Amino acid sequence: MTSPNVILIVLDTARADAFEPWGGRVGTTPVLADLAREGHASTRAIAPSCWTMPSHVSMFGGRDAREFGLSQAPGGQLSGVRGPLRDAALELLPSVLRSAGYETRGASANTWLSGASGFDTGFGHFASLRYERSASHADPRLRGRLRWLAGCAHPTDDDGARHGRAVLETWLADRTLSKPFFWFMNLVECHSPYMPPHPFNSLGLVDRLRAAVATARFQTFDGFLRINVTEETIDPASLDLMRTLYLDSIRWLDHWLEWLVTALEQHGLADDTILIITSDHGEHFGEHGLWGHGHALDDELLHVPLVARGPAVGDWPDLCSLTLLPYLIARATGVEPRPTWERPGPIVVSTYDRLSSPEDKNFSDLASRMPLTERGRDLVTTSLTSASDGTSSILVRGGEGGVADDLDVTFTGPDDPVVRTKLWDAVAPALDALARNPDVNASTVDAPEDTPELLDQLRLLGYAD
Repeated sequence: MTSPNVILIVLDTARADAFEPWGGRVGTTPVLADLAREGHASTRAIAPSCWTMPSHVSMFGGRDAREFGLSQAPGGQLSGVRGPLRDAALELLPSVLRSAGYETRGASANTWLSGASGFDTGFGHFASLRYERSASHADPRLRGRLRWLAGCAHPTDDDGARHGRAVLETWLADRTLSKPFFWFMNLVECHSPYMPPHPFNSLGLVDRLRAAVATARFQTFDGFLRINVTEETIDPASLDLMRTLYLDSIRWLDHWLEWLVTALEQHGLADDTILIITSDHGEHFGEHGLWGHGHALDDELLHVPLVARGPAVGDWPDLCSLTLLPYLIARATGVEPRPTWERPGPIVVSTYDRLSSPEDKNFSDLASRMPLTERGRDLVTTSLTSASDGTSSILVRGGEGGVADDLDVTFTGPDDPVVRTKLWDAVAPALDALARNPDVNASTVDAPEDTPELLDQLRLLGYAD
């Protein structure tokens, strides 16, 4: 029997409750709803982290990003990720599948997932998807601001989905028929800044311009931070506009998936291909007083869609960490999984590591730019580790100095000592890994400097100031 093909599509920043199978409005995402009915949709798929880079490390590496020294980017630099990923090549899903005879290709519109960051490791071919936008919302120059407003007034550009379609069309046309394939693609249409093209943009002209101004104010690196770590808030009208554009972007992605499903059928690949649709994390829209993603391990950021259609996916778990994807894909394809990859179990674990320590220069620089609240200081300087069995959960704040040091532990669920013990046992390895490497992104860590081009791309996604 020929091994099945695998296509893994990551809809960056897509929270589960935006989609029909998990509470989204009926008719919003009909294609993904059909895929869920035809295949398997995990009831609770949980992201390994609350932002792109460490979540993808776990999705490719099969274990917590802390184990790779990649809970944050070494030295705070995108380029600092490349070395650890290259060192871990033999543990990464693309490398394992390629060694087993798979053709491996990847493409991404998110700069964190690129050759510069080492995420091309194990892929025979890796493409960076082109943005169509001619202006950035983060451009401080008057000319740049006017170009951004003009682009939002008549939104015809997208953030890489059309280029992603062209790339996949090329792959479908020139694939090696004698080999099964593993293809990966990350799309950022519902990642900030949200401004989907016509006909999916449902706002009128005036509201699009208002949203453009709000985006330039609130969806930059400092804009996200100000809302989360100072007393500044987003006005309700702007927040409503952002929510609308976000859901419009989800509809645009569902339409894109319709093309993909049709293309697989036309090429005679639908029955022999495992198609996986998921996300790396969600997004906050004011819940818990938070905006964007990062700084938290709650449902809005961790509960993501996970649909798999194709051979050998019927027994995938309902409670599923995305860290399981390498093992589940290997099992479905008949490839020997790496011993280090996580296996299915009754508890899922997620982690987020602090942006800075109170003693680091990065923290001093941030404090000099904006008036941090006490809560804001805590969000920036505290690491988080969580575990859940679907009913009960534990959240551990701290642990950088050792498992027993400075821990703030919160349990939710029935008061069951046995369950609490199991949850604590589940987070203990992640806390040990944190204690071994508490400040991977500190300004004192030696890492390659990012180029001006990379910094511009990170600013577009709100990851750099």
